[in-house]
Amino acid sequence: MIDSLRVHWVILRTCIEERLVYRGDFAFATLVRFLPIVTQIFLWGAIFGSSSQTSLNGYTYASMVSYYLLVMVGRAFSSMPGLASGIARDVRDGTVKKYLTQPIDMLG
Repeated sequence: MIDSLRVHWVILRTCIEERLVYRGDFAFATLVRFLPIVTQIFLWGAIFGSSSQTSLNGYTYASMVSYYLLVMVGRAFSSMPGLASGIARDVRDGTVKKYLTQPIDMLG
């Protein structure tokens, strides 16, 4: 178990080092990735702040932000590049049948 954790730690550290080689690109990509999320949260804060009501159509500020963050997390997992097109290609080609009879990791 300890050896497995060491391997994962080395992989994580290597990935972070690779990303930080181009620090400017890493910082800009991180900013661009999180800017829409922060903007949306501030937008909902302004909308709920301008209203005298604590809920709009049954949604409170906390529930709206929670919903938005859950959607963003779900979107991040569902938009893995190549995953959907690879699965669709396997279905069209008929090669998906080997995955139905043998447990093989579709992501790997």
